[in-house]
Amino acid sequence: MTLNPIDISVIVIYFLIILYIGFFTARKKEGESSVEDFILAGRKVTLPIFVATLVATWYGSILGVGEFAYNDGIVAWLCFCVPYYIAGAIFGCFFAKKIRASNVKTIPELIINKFGERAGKIS
Repeated sequence: MTLNPIDISVIVIYFLIILYIGFFTARKKEGESSVEDFILAGRKVTLPIFVATLVATWYGSILGVGEFAYNDGIVAWLCFCVPYYIAGAIFGCFFAKKIRASNVKTIPELIINKFGERAGKIS
């Protein structure tokens, strides 16, 4: 596969923009953030951005849904998307506020606090 010079320039420009944003943000926030702020994004991520990052990660790298959808069509949507959206809606409606209010970093940490170390390891 060969890339056209225009393709290469788009890729280079993209990486330069990403590097600029990374360095600019790092300088701007220097000394103000902690590891916990980094991991939790300061608990300031809005719902649309949170959903977009989850969907991109879930579909892109974890499940390889793009390849599955290309090969098998609508069955990919029925097998992966529908159950995922149902589970996400249940989680959002019944558990998200309680977990956020508990001020823990992970769901296993919450389970350890409630039910003990053994249950946390299983989770």
